[in-house]
Amino acid sequence: MFRRVLIGFDNSPNSSEAVRVGTELARIAGGEALLLIVVLERKGEDQESRILAFEAEASALREYARHQLEMMNGTDITYRVKVISYDEPAKAIMDYFTQHGYDLLVLGRHGQEQPTHMGLGRVVAEIISHSSFPVLVVGDGSFR
Repeated sequence: MFRRVLIGFDNSPNSSEAVRVGTELARIAGGEALLLIVVLERKGEDQESRILAFEAEASALREYARHQLEMMNGTDITYRVKVISYDEPAKAIMDYFTQHGYDLLVLGRHGQEQPTHMGLGRVVAEIISHSSFPVLVVGDGSFR
């Protein structure tokens, strides 16, 4: 049973569907869900500018993710939202999954990037090809 569910979130319609599916699976199992948001590291700026830019982007995404969770689930499950900064999103997600002992990773079929790799986004395709843990990929059911 998947009691600890990690959900990749990037504010796209397919990641919102991943939130819906992932939190429902966690709720059924009596478990918990974590929405993981990866904000790309900024290069070429001074440290203070990078921190301010990260905080602004992270704050907006964190608030939107919490709003999504509350609309979908109320308070039926234990959930958290975590924002991290990384230059390789797929690696960041896989590392976070293994380091924190999750049971299932749920991702939207493709997100902010253009659909590629057989209808999957680059990050999702990379995770599927390199992970050794369960990954559930969801989408809106349409193909582009």
